[in-house]
Amino acid sequence: MTRLSGLAAAFAPHAELAGELLPHAFAADDGSHDASHLIRVWKNALRIQAEEGGDTRRLAAAVLLHDCVSVEKNSPLRAEASRLAAEKASAILNGLGWSAGDISSVAHAILTHSFSANLAPEMLEARILQDADRLDAIGMVGAARCFYIAGRMSSALYDPLDPLAESRALDD
Repeated sequence: MTRLSGLAAAFAPHAELAGELLPHAFAADDGSHDASHLIRVWKNALRIQAEEGGDTRRLAAAVLLHDCVSVEKNSPLRAEASRLAAEKASAILNGLGWSAGDISSVAHAILTHSFSANLAPEMLEARILQDADRLDAIGMVGAARCFYIAGRMSSALYDPLDPLAESRALDD
């Protein structure tokens, strides 16, 4: 079993879809938005979907492609990352012959999942993706991802002269 097919199996019952989408799903150099992140988000999404409903095929595609465009947290394009990912995902799904309605649903979920985009999700799968992704940003894994990203950005842990940000702007 290849590594890719092993990863795809983690997206059951949509392993075949995952096999098609994983090559497009994330940047190889971003350890905070890697296959492990996608698997955690998928598990969160399935738990939510079991209670709330929703189409698991569209949800799987949205989970797999929600970070398919990598934009660093300190980039001026940060707020555009989800839009760029939605556009790329739409092109990928179109190339795989998906219907316009399904592509639109997946693109909406990707567009609205991001905290930085500040857009409210209007469809069930979009709300599920947003919640599932945000659940991965909290707890110990979320804290580890935060430190990982801070290291990539060569940023300090805090400002020792203003640790409470009383005289400086808050940022990501």
